Amino acid sequence: MDELIGRAVARWVDWIARHPISTLVATAVVTALLGFYSYENLGINMDVAAMLSPDLPHQKTWRVIEKAFPDSQNPLLVVVDAATPERARDAALQLRDRLAQETKLFSSVEVPGEGPFFEKNGLLYLSTDDLGKLSNHLAEVQPYLAELRRDSSLRGLFALLQRAADSLRSGDATVVELAPVFDRLSRAVDAERTGHSEPVSWREVLLGTSLPETPRRVLIVQPIVDYSALIPAEDSIARIHELAQEIGLGADNGIRVRVTGELALSSEELATVTRGTALSGILSFIAVTGILFFGLRSWKLMASTSLTLSVGLVWTFAFATLTVGSLNMVSVAFAVLFIGLGDDFGVHFCLRWQDLYSRGGDSKAALRETAQDVGLSLLLAAITVAIGFLAFAPTDYVGVAELGVISAGGIIMSVIASLTLLPALIVLLKPPTPKPRPVRPPSAWMSRLVAFPVHHARFVRWGALVLAVVCVPFLLRVRFDYNPLRLRVQTADSVTAFNDLLSTDGLSPWSVTVLANDRAQADAIADRLKKLDTVDHTVTLSDFIPTEQEEKLAILEDVALMMAPPPPADRIEAPPTTEAEIAALRAFLVKTDQMPATLDPKTHAALDKLRTALSGLVEKLSSEDEAARKASLDRLEKSVVGSLPDQVHRIDTALQAQPITAKDLPHDLVRDTVAPDGRIRVDAYPKEDLGRDDRALQRFADSATAAMPEATGIAVTTVESARVVVKSFREALLGAALAITLLLLVLWRRISDTLIALAPLLLSAAVLAAIGVIFDLPFNFANVLVLPALLGIGIDSGIHLVHRWRHMAGESDPLLETSTARGVVQSTLTTIASFGTLAISPHPGMASLGVLLTVGLTLTLVANLILIPALVANRPGDPHS
Repeated sequence: MDELIGRAVARWVDWIARHPISTLVATAVVTALLGFYSYENLGINMDVAAMLSPDLPHQKTWRVIEKAFPDSQNPLLVVVDAATPERARDAALQLRDRLAQETKLFSSVEVPGEGPFFEKNGLLYLSTDDLGKLSNHLAEVQPYLAELRRDSSLRGLFALLQRAADSLRSGDATVVELAPVFDRLSRAVDAERTGHSEPVSWREVLLGTSLPETPRRVLIVQPIVDYSALIPAEDSIARIHELAQEIGLGADNGIRVRVTGELALSSEELATVTRGTALSGILSFIAVTGILFFGLRSWKLMASTSLTLSVGLVWTFAFATLTVGSLNMVSVAFAVLFIGLGDDFGVHFCLRWQDLYSRGGDSKAALRETAQDVGLSLLLAAITVAIGFLAFAPTDYVGVAELGVISAGGIIMSVIASLTLLPALIVLLKPPTPKPRPVRPPSAWMSRLVAFPVHHARFVRWGALVLAVVCVPFLLRVRFDYNPLRLRVQTADSVTAFNDLLSTDGLSPWSVTVLANDRAQADAIADRLKKLDTVDHTVTLSDFIPTEQEEKLAILEDVALMMAPPPPADRIEAPPTTEAEIAALRAFLVKTDQMPATLDPKTHAALDKLRTALSGLVEKLSSEDEAARKASLDRLEKSVVGSLPDQVHRIDTALQAQPITAKDLPHDLVRDTVAPDGRIRVDAYPKEDLGRDDRALQRFADSATAAMPEATGIAVTTVESARVVVKSFREALLGAALAITLLLLVLWRRISDTLIALAPLLLSAAVLAAIGVIFDLPFNFANVLVLPALLGIGIDSGIHLVHRWRHMAGESDPLLETSTARGVVQSTLTTIASFGTLAISPHPGMASLGVLLTVGLTLTLVANLILIPALVANRPGDPHS
């Protein structure tokens, strides 16, 4: 069969050599048509859900949720951070109102927990005990609130602080702890002295600790997404940032706005992948071209090989268009893989042609003999590499399966181009006869190096066996990284924001969701999930209907009666003059001078700090003109008491709560909780930070599905997707190994030769896995195709070496001194150079793929060059050759 295939390839190349111009014209026409076809029809599909088979159970379960709540899938999460809760809330509401006007980009915008309903009824969601504590605190601060309502200026605030200082001096207890108040005020005053702003939060002072609030708000924004676009939601994300800047929500004002969520993460990831792939493609082509010129020593052969590679790439684009129709987030990187692999066939062909042509004779005859000698090994190598990539095709990991199909097709296109266009270009360009390599005695170290595997064959064989055994324990510790966030740039805003949400109680986007048929079933499911050790709390419709409403409403009614009404207009103090406010600051400094030694150290230190800041500010003001003093005091007043009127208004509103039933709940809240068919959503949130520990993520998802098999949600789909990938990896690796082994057995019909070709590959794979464990380089969603791909790519070199050994009858050169060995070294180096460019990709997933491929190919090259000569030492080649 070897000779039959070799003769067929030789006849084909001989015909090409006799018709080079016709071949070139036909190739140009076909390539142009295929390029146009690809340009017009190749699409982009960046839907992350499409990366896995839609028939998987967890995919089907998640689609049930998507159909039940079509308006709340894949939202953008806009995270707003500020110095105080009040500032964060104001910023979030400002941004919400602006985004709501962009109806062409966003279908809905909401800030959870905000709006008229929660403003009025929010206190009813406190426990009765907490509400009682809040009412007691409000009763205590009521006199101060009345004073601040009458005079909410710096003058009024520091007048109150003077009264508090009198209480401290006399040893009387104060209503609020003053040390935190003094600390906040001193920071605000210091900021004003240095030209900055440091808003003071009065929330805790007014409401106590019963109603804690963080300086962060999250907007849930539903964009109108076009998944056929290169970067879905790109315009929506850009518009959010533009509007945030327009309304002054930036670092200059102490506000940080970040956009995250699956869409934002995917968009940022795709932009990174695209940028990295483009850079890698350019660097890969440059590196491969340079190595080709160095190895072939002929610019005409280099140009011929590079042009053949380019034509094969165009054909591969057309193949991708025909077979899969669109590129996904993984398959978009196929061009780099093609450049690294597609040149191998041209390298082997050109080196063998040079070897034969340099012995004298006709170029066309050398081409024919080259085709006969290496035609079978080129086809066999192409098929085995294609098998390595196609191994993922039948798996459920559709994203890599499509990459495998495209890459496999690209390999076949490349070998066709190498046996069609390349011979025609060699005939037309007429590369000169290569200069014979200078015949000089090899250096002693080179001779020893080349002869080592043969002269020490037994040592090499046993050493390889020992190394394989040493790697076995490491194989048992190989792990898969379940967290897709680690594939993204860790400093990107979308990633940092997502990680922050994962670590925040009640805000984790990785939740678990279950659908119930009615409210009673939803409550039962929620109770069941709450009992799990991994669940912090659950949220369903009943959670928005407060319990013990009569008792709570009675408490609020008592507080409302106790609160003084807003003062009439004639009782409100006129705004103070600049001199009056400065006088109030000086009066406070005088009043707080020489405080008693019995004052607790914490309060004393905070007061001293405030006095120092105020003294510095008063001194600064005394050196400024009237306009500058007024501007400075106005800014300080806004920072210090600017949020007080709004806080007081919110308290007044919250004291007017009314009884709540399911009918009273806001439409947006019901829409996100109750499906149109009446089914009710139950969401469970994790107790642990799922972003830090893969095992925590698995525990949370597994415990939920164990309790409720129909449970789904991002946490479940993430874990189940990772398991599908691992399963696909195992299936692909086993399938590729079996297919390649059977192919070699059928063609070579010698088990020993097949094992010789496979042994270096298996050893290098084991060593690569051990290195991954030692240096903590786990497999992940991006690099999982490494071992099946290395199996297909690495066997290429083994096939060439074993094939040459089988046909070395009558040759005196050692195997490692043949053109085949040189071709193996050069083609592997070009592949390493190409894949090595992925290692510098800004995308961590692609970079890990590049690192593992580079290390794996290096190990494979070393193993092939050392182990195969040792295994074939003192063995005859194919007796039928």
